[in-house]
Amino acid sequence: MIDKIDINSIPELPGKPTAKQPELNETNSSTDDATLEVNYEPLIQKAMESPESDATEVEKAKELIASGELENIDNVRAAAKDIIDLGV
Repeated sequence: MIDKIDINSIPELPGKPTAKQPELNETNSSTDDATLEVNYEPLIQKAMESPESDATEVEKAKELIASGELENIDNVRAAAKDIIDLGV
């Protein structure tokens, strides 16, 4: 069966010397740059300008945590479900 395999139909094998690769053409010069530029300034600025109502909401949340009202079985189950569903 092996004698029926056409050796010319087998693709190049790893480790086997290959034909010389063509030189880079002008469109693939070493000056090409694939750097991703990201500007975070708008996001930072938006965070800095968040409304004061956020501070009020944070204060309410702190009070709820301190009071222990959040530590009940329903909230624990809801949090566990969110962790499973959302991966948070």
